Amino acid sequence: MIKNQKFTGFCSSLALMLCLNVNAQINVSGSVIDMDSIPVPFAHVLLLSANDSSLVKGAITDDFGKYSFVDIYSGTYLLSTSVVGFSPYFSANFSINKTDPEIIGSTIQIKEDAQMLEGVTVAARQNLYERKVDRTVVNVKNSVTATGGTALEVLEKSPGIVVNRQNGSISMNGKSGVTIMINGKMSRLPLDAVVQMLEGMSSSNIEKVELITTPPAKFDAEGNAGIINFITIDSPDLGTNFNLGGTLGYNGSEIWGVNGGINHKKRKIGAFLNYSIRGDAAKPEWRNESSIQQQDFIQTIKSINNRDALAVVQNLRAGLSYDISEKTSFNVLITGYQREWNTKDEIITQNIVSVDTTLSTIGLVDENDKLNSYATTLGLSHNFSDSAKINVEFDYLYYDKNQPSSYDNTFTTNNSTTSTSENILVERKIPINFEVFKVDYSTLIKPNISLDLGVKGSLSNFTNTVTVLRSAEDLREIDESFSGVAELDEQIGAVYTSIEWKPNTKWNIQGGIRYEYTDTFLSSTNGDMGVDREFGNLFPSLFMSHVLSEDSKITFAFSRRISRPSFNDLAPSVFFINPTTILTGNLNLRPSLSKGLDFGYEYKKLWLSIKYNYTKNEIVPFQPEIDLPTETLIFRSQNLKNNSTLGLHMSMSFKIVQGWDFQNTASINFDRIESQHLANNVRYRKTYLAYNGVSSILLPKDFILEFSGNFRTSSLLGVSTLQSFGRFDIGIKKELKNGNGTITLVGNDLFGTTPRRRVNDIPEENINTFLFYDFRLRSILLKYSLSLGNSKIKTLKIKSGAEEEKKRVE
Repeated sequence: MIKNQKFTGFCSSLALMLCLNVNAQINVSGSVIDMDSIPVPFAHVLLLSANDSSLVKGAITDDFGKYSFVDIYSGTYLLSTSVVGFSPYFSANFSINKTDPEIIGSTIQIKEDAQMLEGVTVAARQNLYERKVDRTVVNVKNSVTATGGTALEVLEKSPGIVVNRQNGSISMNGKSGVTIMINGKMSRLPLDAVVQMLEGMSSSNIEKVELITTPPAKFDAEGNAGIINFITIDSPDLGTNFNLGGTLGYNGSEIWGVNGGINHKKRKIGAFLNYSIRGDAAKPEWRNESSIQQQDFIQTIKSINNRDALAVVQNLRAGLSYDISEKTSFNVLITGYQREWNTKDEIITQNIVSVDTTLSTIGLVDENDKLNSYATTLGLSHNFSDSAKINVEFDYLYYDKNQPSSYDNTFTTNNSTTSTSENILVERKIPINFEVFKVDYSTLIKPNISLDLGVKGSLSNFTNTVTVLRSAEDLREIDESFSGVAELDEQIGAVYTSIEWKPNTKWNIQGGIRYEYTDTFLSSTNGDMGVDREFGNLFPSLFMSHVLSEDSKITFAFSRRISRPSFNDLAPSVFFINPTTILTGNLNLRPSLSKGLDFGYEYKKLWLSIKYNYTKNEIVPFQPEIDLPTETLIFRSQNLKNNSTLGLHMSMSFKIVQGWDFQNTASINFDRIESQHLANNVRYRKTYLAYNGVSSILLPKDFILEFSGNFRTSSLLGVSTLQSFGRFDIGIKKELKNGNGTITLVGNDLFGTTPRRRVNDIPEENINTFLFYDFRLRSILLKYSLSLGNSKIKTLKIKSGAEEEKKRVE
């Protein structure tokens, strides 16, 4: 329960005072709809003088078909509306005088022009990368090299993103603590499970990805690095549309996938169903080296893990929307996800334990990882008026993971002819339940001022059971140091308010504040310290943009964020990299808080920005430490004392010649960290460069050729150093003659430069390690897609073609 009950009243009073301080002015607003009463976005609306039809002001309708004109003088006017595919519209004359501070224009209803619709094609293509004041947008539909791949591969190619498949983590602009959303809804799976889900989600179902570095107050404050929002392809237009796609590939083993979907929309009912299944029989390689300084000797341990894995991932999304009335609608969303991963590994380890003794181990690993997740969303939306709307949502999510594994180890020494054996059985089960309730209210106080208010509450709980059995010489016993039960109960309450103000055509100001209260209780039976904490935090945000000229503008953004420990860290599993090296969790992690600033300058297609971020108690995965009594090397997530990053970012796009586009994003980052979990803590500084580039060439006969690549120099991941890596991809796409399908051939990681290499060299702690992981991303993929259905859907999509005009209004 939220203890600070005065905060809701404070937010409401603040919003009311801000509204009352706005001077009255003569404004005109209204909306544009078609003959089926569906809002028409991106329609051009002109305010004309009734005397000579001269232009007074122009506007473009937003996503809800709304337009507005501010600071209008007294006089007589008329309205004109035009949009591709519809007949022109001219209103009757109307008058404005000083006694009417605000004129709510009548709804403009426009008719389709059948002659204009026939044969209309849109040749313009959006840039792959778009920069906005608080986010970078990756238009996946426009990427040839993303075709046939997965959502995770799309992320790996995105600016500033680093994906670590080894431990299931994602960082953005060098920062951990990323929150994943799908269509604006937070995914409440543990991050490693989200990585697995994205690895099986076909990129064919994704329209774009938003990399939101400074989220506004209406979003959860979770995620120090920001939010990654996947927007899926769900057609809102009238009619029925079918799509079907298939992928075949090879990366040393076979890759296959099938995806399909159906969208149907009538006047009151809309429904969609999307399903995908993907299989990948990759054979990744994992190498680990470590050394420990003894009194007069350096003990060296080397292991090679050759994996023979098969992953089959299924995703299902189904939704239904029903318009109860003209102002009220009800929707249901059901999602299902299943991943079954099996691997049979051979781990070969050499442990030089003394000058004349080497212990060799051959370990056979049989691991099964089965994850099921089901979610249901119920939503109710009501429009009080053209400018006021409320949304009520309830979500329930069930997540279940079953992860049994066995390790058969055979030990031999160089000075012995006999061998010994050991068997380790690990059982892990973790069911997690989430219940989330939220209410969002938005209203247009004035044509140039909008207000958002909202409350949210979430309940979550899990019971994590880990049992480790060791068998040697027919004796089996439970390893109490790794076995145990952890139980979590957590409640989070939030309230927020935000205001967007456009005082004139040059300024756009958005400000908000969010309060979150967290109550967490975590208990464990294996001797680890439990958690019983209650805390509340304020999370302000501010965004401003100012147009300097027709070609340039400046921006500013500030936000405060939080990252809570992932459930995978709070419900730790045990994985034996080799007999003396383990990967586990940490029940004692604390939440981290960060503050971020972003100054930007845009000139035509050039964007420059300076970003600064400071984080206290940042959570960083895969940090090393030595257990001295057993000399076991342990990797797990830890809190840094602090982490600060200063980055200079550049984004630029240009045409080499007509039909040949080239986009570039680059950054230089100055990173500084200080640890707090080691006996002898360390401070590190590092400067690194990052680059993403995409070149797209339009060829004759409906072919598109695309080259894409990225590169990153060595950088810090906590006390570890991630060495340089990159990739280069090439793809070619052919539009089929009937216009209803495409065929695409993609080559990924052509030079085999994606393997990750991680180094830890901390003499103060006697830690010296090297980790190498090759995900086998070097592959060739062939993708075929087919789209069928009502041709009206295609023509109505022309209405969203005015991207350049929309950007100028924004």
